[in-house]
Amino acid sequence: MNNRHIFKYRIIPNKRLRIEYWEGIFSMKDKFYFMSQQEKNQLFNPDYDTIQDFRKAILPTDLDEIKKLRYYHLKNQVFNGVRKIAQLCDTPNTVVYSMSLQFLKSKRQIEIKPFSTLKAACSWLELDSVDELSVEIKLKNFRLKEL
Repeated sequence: MNNRHIFKYRIIPNKRLRIEYWEGIFSMKDKFYFMSQQEKNQLFNPDYDTIQDFRKAILPTDLDEIKKLRYYHLKNQVFNGVRKIAQLCDTPNTVVYSMSLQFLKSKRQIEIKPFSTLKAACSWLELDSVDELSVEIKLKNFRLKEL
């Protein structure tokens, strides 16, 4: 993996869904920047479920860094919503990140769960097979645009 990082996302209002693709090495500062970009999007809604594809990402796992993310969410009310976040993980690093977020989450109505397959993530989010295929195509397009 090289030193550059890629963050892409798509908001699908009719499915109340946000799809995020992460690739590269990320600091918490990077994560804050990308979150601020999303909140500026007119389609952003904190109640939309989210699929975060972290399978090609290295994320900060230091507990103090993850606490900063929790504080950022508490401070920025735009992220307060009722939603599920399915995180696609395939390395110990991304699983630790996901589990740490679960451990530190506040009393907000957010469920966070790591998954090793898109099929399992879509099932948990109650998306049908057509929606799953659509998400898979969008994730592949995010990756192909970077080749």
